[in-house]
Amino acid sequence: MKACVNCGDKRLVLNPKGMIDLKKRTIALFIIFVMALSRAPLAFGAADVDAGDFVFDAETGTILKYEGRDSGVLTVPKTIGGIAVTAIGDSAFEFCRSLEEVVLPQGLISIGDYAFAACMSLKKITIPAGVTSIGDYAFTSCRSLEEITIPAAVASIGDGFFAYCAALKAINVDSANNAYASDHGVLFNKAKTALLSYPPGKQGTSYTVPSGVVSVGENAFSGSVNLLAIHLSADVAAVADWVFNYCARLEEIDVDAANNAYASENGVLFNKDKTALIAYPASKSGNAFAVPDGVRVIAAAAFHGCAALTEITLPQGLIEIGESAFAMCEGIGTIAIPEGVTALKKNTFMECANLRTVQVPASVLSFGWEVFADCHGSMRIFGYSGSQAEAYALENEIRFMPLEPNFIITTPKAKFAGGAIVAEVNTNINVTAQRVQFAVYDTAGKLLGYQTASETLPSKRFSAEFENIPQESAKYIKVFIWKSLENMIPISDGAAADIEAE
Repeated sequence: MKACVNCGDKRLVLNPKGMIDLKKRTIALFIIFVMALSRAPLAFGAADVDAGDFVFDAETGTILKYEGRDSGVLTVPKTIGGIAVTAIGDSAFEFCRSLEEVVLPQGLISIGDYAFAACMSLKKITIPAGVTSIGDYAFTSCRSLEEITIPAAVASIGDGFFAYCAALKAINVDSANNAYASDHGVLFNKAKTALLSYPPGKQGTSYTVPSGVVSVGENAFSGSVNLLAIHLSADVAAVADWVFNYCARLEEIDVDAANNAYASENGVLFNKDKTALIAYPASKSGNAFAVPDGVRVIAAAAFHGCAALTEITLPQGLIEIGESAFAMCEGIGTIAIPEGVTALKKNTFMECANLRTVQVPASVLSFGWEVFADCHGSMRIFGYSGSQAEAYALENEIRFMPLEPNFIITTPKAKFAGGAIVAEVNTNINVTAQRVQFAVYDTAGKLLGYQTASETLPSKRFSAEFENIPQESAKYIKVFIWKSLENMIPISDGAAADIEAE
């Protein structure tokens, strides 16, 4: 299944867990564009509807696709060709970006997955009283929709059905509904033991999950545009994956001290014994974070969208990293995966645009789909000869750099001080090499100068100082550790970091 999210350009379409699937949607958009060109211009206003505007399955009474004018107000007919319309099919109105209001017919029973996904101008839609089911992501990315009411007959609602609806301030539920309830515009199950959906545009910068709520559902807070802090009460025993996806302003996730399942440390969410890191708030202050010792699992999407982080240190003893764990962490330049991790799952580092250096241990035996999608074009994978990392790099045309056993290089640091650039880098073992060099580049990647480290080999720490390079010209620094200068054989090539201003 795939869902749409209005996050601009190539991030427009995401699947339910934040994965990109651009090719299929690009083809679909191209087809829609060509179809639009073939139609004569129409005036804005209420749409004139005929059977030719719909792909309709007469046997099931399902509208499979809307092919009419994408603008203004649309009234969906009660019957087509004399057959009652009882269902809106999967993706039937998806990408109808200019529709502002849709009037659905009485007699409708179900609304399918992604039925109105990415109808970005949709401000008003009334769900008829007879509807019993609403599919996954049915209204995701309807960014103009401000309020919705779930009628009494609805007994089934899919995941993320209002995710990324940035203007949605309230999800109301008919008081006669036996399956669902609303409390201050937040959607719960009838017993209010499960929080299902927090409206992304709801006013207020903090929210406390009410006492009595035992579970928080998948994508429950996804796309919230106002929340800075979320407090989990003592009763919460289960938090699904992707709960805080795209909460761009979130600074803190706090947990009641009496909670037996979860704990918080400096605003970061862990399980109770802190062996699993569940979620790191996207706008938490600071640009460096060391995952605490003892953490063995990093949950799916745990650091998703943490663009301010430039350095993440992973602990020894870590064994699992979830899907999309570091996706869209645009500031990370270098990361080392600890020995013991056995898989890099789907989209682990998707859209880490500045990621240039990834160290992968021999323990990693499998790579998921698009692990490094849209990372920096000059990214290097450092690993051991004959490893799966080398095979993956070769298959995906990523430059592979062989490592000496047990060698780890940290992210270099560089800053302007007293008119000069001062740079340093550390390794975990004494390095025996012919030369350690630092190089300074401008924003276009042009080399501005290089220096040999001043330390005597072998050493664990290396530094250099550059003079006469203007601050307005220098952008980033790289460190090169050469095993053989004659044959240009590196131990490490290209670990990089931006230069901090004075």
